[in-house]
Amino acid sequence: LTRDDVMKLMGSHYEGSWFDPAVDVGAGPEHTPYRWNGLTWDFQNATYVNERPVGTQYTGWHFIGQVRGALPPPLQAVLWFGADDHSYSPKIPIHGGANGAHESYDDADCHSRSACRREAGLPGTVTDLSLDNAWWLNNMVADQVYTRYDRAAPVVLAKRADLEAELATMLNDADAAAAEALVGDLKALVRECEAAAKAKRQAASTEALGAARYAVEASCVQPRGKLSLR
Repeated sequence: LTRDDVMKLMGSHYEGSWFDPAVDVGAGPEHTPYRWNGLTWDFQNATYVNERPVGTQYTGWHFIGQVRGALPPPLQAVLWFGADDHSYSPKIPIHGGANGAHESYDDADCHSRSACRREAGLPGTVTDLSLDNAWWLNNMVADQVYTRYDRAAPVVLAKRADLEAELATMLNDADAAAAEALVGDLKALVRECEAAAKAKRQAASTEALGAARYAVEASCVQPRGKLSLR
């Protein structure tokens, strides 16, 4: 499965399957897959169930984790994060080592508490609309799709695909630049370790040479590059 496959499955409404709610007897206007009156309904003393779609309008935020084994360890983990409905919201890539996010996605560890967000100077709260807030913007777009499914869903999904393709290209460029910088860091570390080893060995006596070599090697073993002097 590719990342795109997983994203589609996580936003699925069982399209094209026997469970597809857009084509059954309960389908709403414009083949909407949503059931605003609940997931169960009665007819002639029998109770029926509307299958809950995977991509649901109740979503507050969502993510897909990706591990890319071909890249250096510091770059392997990426979180594709989205706000609001998984079916229509774009996912932005965030490296596993990231220590911040754009303010449109940032919550400053406020857990959506309005007072905390205001104090942190972040745009919008759960009750204060802001077009600089990713959740509010995505919520408004998704709301247009729910009641205009045939007309709006194809437009929104096409635009989301374009944006995510652009973000994927930007991520590849960032990965390449980071990998190049990482190689430079590793080369500098090797030179530093070699210089330290030379200094230690020159200062050590014949009896202490083994201990000095061990100490230098231990200091040069890095999880990201697993460097050691041999």
